[in-house]
Amino acid sequence: MTISKSYRPFLVAAPVHLMAWGALWDLSGRWGLPTVSWDAFLWLFVIGFVGCTILGFLLHLFPALARRPMVPPHDRGVLFVLTEAAVVLGTVGLDGAPWVWIAGSALWMGTVLLFGNHLRLLLRTPAKLSAATTYPTDTRVLPLVLASVAFAALAAGFWLVAAIVPALDAEPGVGLWVAGLHLYLLGQVVLLILGVSLFLVPRALSAPVPLRIFRPVPPLAIAGAILVPLGMLWLPNSAFYLLALLALPEALAATLYAIGLGVLLARARTPKPQATLFLVAALFLLLGGGIGLAMSLTGDFTWIGAHALVNLFGFVGIMVMGMAFSMIAPFQFITHAWTIRAMRLELGVLAAIAGLATVVPLASAGLGGMASELIGALVVLAGGIFWAGSVPVLYYSGTRGAVSPKNH
Repeated sequence: MTISKSYRPFLVAAPVHLMAWGALWDLSGRWGLPTVSWDAFLWLFVIGFVGCTILGFLLHLFPALARRPMVPPHDRGVLFVLTEAAVVLGTVGLDGAPWVWIAGSALWMGTVLLFGNHLRLLLRTPAKLSAATTYPTDTRVLPLVLASVAFAALAAGFWLVAAIVPALDAEPGVGLWVAGLHLYLLGQVVLLILGVSLFLVPRALSAPVPLRIFRPVPPLAIAGAILVPLGMLWLPNSAFYLLALLALPEALAATLYAIGLGVLLARARTPKPQATLFLVAALFLLLGGGIGLAMSLTGDFTWIGAHALVNLFGFVGIMVMGMAFSMIAPFQFITHAWTIRAMRLELGVLAAIAGLATVVPLASAGLGGMASELIGALVVLAGGIFWAGSVPVLYYSGTRGAVSPKNH
């Protein structure tokens, strides 16, 4: 089934937000312009890029995973407007406008609740799709998808409370905003990535699932998604080293996940470049998570920027774009050669961003500034490649099942 016109705006907006991120990064604090806060950058990436991509694909995939008919929500236009308003107001508000931040977080909460209600109504409709038209792994994927939506709602609640009652976003711990950010990334994003890659990648590779390796990964990831934010809320700065203990389930899940992907690649009967993308992303997750563990153990947060950018671009970015490039053309029933080339180019760009983010804290002031500016330019390039590789496919008007000569 092709991607509905109702859901395409989310997938078009995602790379636009990413390009805006890169442009703001390079303009921030330069040529007399005001400096944009880290929180605003995080919101623009997490909600503007990742959130829009998740909404677009989940709206399309959920009926198949739940074995329900594809029925576009009647409030799809409202959902998109709410999302875009939340992205803009949240970014502006986190840059130092408290009342705007309240509006942005409230709109995002409304978006998540409206989306959750759509999934609830969809689950209440009679199942009409036969087993032959659905994925054979639905029973394992669907619980992870539903759990991820619950985590997204809880994270949105954290942010709304932090916006309305700033006093609660303080000691002990790092506060509701940062804890909610980790709750969203470890809960919603990681669980969705696991749901797709652990059970759908083996099918694409025609390789047997290494269940002994993969079976413990989802429960460990869920435990980590709960324990890490709780530790961030309750542990005082003097005992923040204990966060490393609470992060052990997540670290073990990431390690098993990387090992499992390596086993899948070794067993693959139909090797595909997407699987290599996922393995590279998993290695970046281990690197970014390792930086986070080191910071919590030493109390030295010099590397916090590297921790954020390596995880966001090296893991989340590569995973999200890899899955997007893997799914859009097949969903549209066309063979799109440029999409494959764009995906490979995208891997190099995102890996370069994550690599630069790792070395920036080690560089001198001059070299660090040059590397930082290069990160912004590369993010704009990454967003442009994503847009050019996906939007023409989403709105392709040629013959389905054929290769467009324009794309060779």
